[in-house]
Amino acid sequence: MRGRAVTKILEQLDSSQRAAAECLRGPVLILAGAGTGKTRTVTHRIAHGIETGVYRPDQVLAISFTNRAAGELQERLSRLVAAEITTKTFHSAALSQLNEMWGMVFGGQAPKLLQQKRTLLAQLCETHRVAVTPETLRDISSEIEWRKSNLLTLDSYQQNISQRITPQGVGREQLLEILDGYEKLKLQRHVIDYEDSLALLAGIIENEKRVAAILRDRFRYLTVDEYQDVSPLQHTLLKAWLGDRNDICAVGDASQTIFSFAAATQKYLLEFDREYPDARVFKLENNYRSTPAIITHANNLMRSQPAALELRASGLGGSASHQESPSCVWFDSESTETAAVAHAIKQQLTGGTAAKDIAVLARTTAQLGRVEASLKAQGIACKTQQGMNFFERAEIITVIAGLRARVISPERGKLDFQVVSDVLREAGYRGQAPQTPAEHEKWHSLKTLDSLIVERLNSGKKLPEIVAELSRMQQQRQQPESEQVTLSTVHAAKGLEWQSVYLIGVTEGLLPYQGSDVAEERRLMYVAITRAKQLLRLSGSAGLKHSAPSRFLGEAKIPLLQVT
Repeated sequence: MRGRAVTKILEQLDSSQRAAAECLRGPVLILAGAGTGKTRTVTHRIAHGIETGVYRPDQVLAISFTNRAAGELQERLSRLVAAEITTKTFHSAALSQLNEMWGMVFGGQAPKLLQQKRTLLAQLCETHRVAVTPETLRDISSEIEWRKSNLLTLDSYQQNISQRITPQGVGREQLLEILDGYEKLKLQRHVIDYEDSLALLAGIIENEKRVAAILRDRFRYLTVDEYQDVSPLQHTLLKAWLGDRNDICAVGDASQTIFSFAAATQKYLLEFDREYPDARVFKLENNYRSTPAIITHANNLMRSQPAALELRASGLGGSASHQESPSCVWFDSESTETAAVAHAIKQQLTGGTAAKDIAVLARTTAQLGRVEASLKAQGIACKTQQGMNFFERAEIITVIAGLRARVISPERGKLDFQVVSDVLREAGYRGQAPQTPAEHEKWHSLKTLDSLIVERLNSGKKLPEIVAELSRMQQQRQQPESEQVTLSTVHAAKGLEWQSVYLIGVTEGLLPYQGSDVAEERRLMYVAITRAKQLLRLSGSAGLKHSAPSRFLGEAKIPLLQVT
């Protein structure tokens, strides 16, 4: 029976993926290009390890960088193996272990987590006569995260501050005083931030043999996704978890390092085989996502870059003659550019393309605001990828709580469909869409939830099972699909894909962004290109600053078309 299960797990992989999945012990590095089945390979490798008896399910820890990615890993693993596998982000893993071990080491309860740094920073800004704006608070928060993630003390940071760009309107001395005051305020209030949780846990493991023994025995097999984005602080925690063992599987792609501003570094990926001399290295280069033309441009862009993979088109249906080749259309102004993009999307929707299969990507959030206005002028519903998580919306929380209460105390004689309808009506949902924008947004959220539940009821699932699934999605911050065009910065689009992608603002000064590291901006362009499955359309405009087309167009060999 076990042999048949193992065969079934492995037969779903191509030869490159299978080779990686069969290597279960020792340090393993999987270099996985965009669209090459990275998550499939990782989950099947873990499942293969469990089915062969090499791994105990409760000794596996899979780390991702986002709750969404961790949720996806958990969902896919649940389809492959019956046992529950621990899949977490760095922060959630550190917090849960810290809360568990704190009493053993120090007695009492662990400090509470400071969910938002801005609460304390607003107070400190007022004290030091710094204007309190959302942008200032965001930038100071980012600077705190960058300092801690790079393992810099305040003294070390002070010595290097001349090399940093301080938040607008904040002097260097003011910034140092705010950063120092922030640490003191946390101590006074007995709270810690997310970066503290990683540093504290790493310190406890290294200095407390009891804790080290417990945690290293509990999680013997580590898998770390997006290894190209590991920071020095995260790497320190990884080394503490491992101790003198080397059962780590790192998965990443140097061409997709786009979070250096948050202390992510390629260093640990590029030097993995130096850190672990006996490491086995596997490459996944068969791209199952994009058309050959899209892949060709992506390869052109990254050719000769450090550790760049050479993607190969694999398994995408359709004749090349029926696939639109990517090109960049050049406009005289941003308004004509965004209007043209909205018009093209309108044509796609009229032609039968689903709104959820279309995305507009941009380098900055400001660009997305202009696109949103153009889409709404065409009557096209859209959502921003960086907006509030679906399951954090008040109306969704209310409905799930209502359904949970009905499951606990069911009404006799009521069908599941009736129960769902009653709870949705109590939350204000009606079949007819309202006219006001605010009410329409709420209505659309409830409509999406209704569709989500009805789809599962029609598949034969019972309400208790559906409510449990919704609760898991809520906990893991998953986003359900909805019939809206997605607007996203390229950074927020990492790890996602769409049938059709419109990349706007492909101009010098925006992509690459003025003053930014060109190599990282090139990788950002690569990430944007490789989000597209079938259709990739790029655009740019001269605008008031008479900008030139991006240099990356020439590097990727994407033709430029001038609008007359």
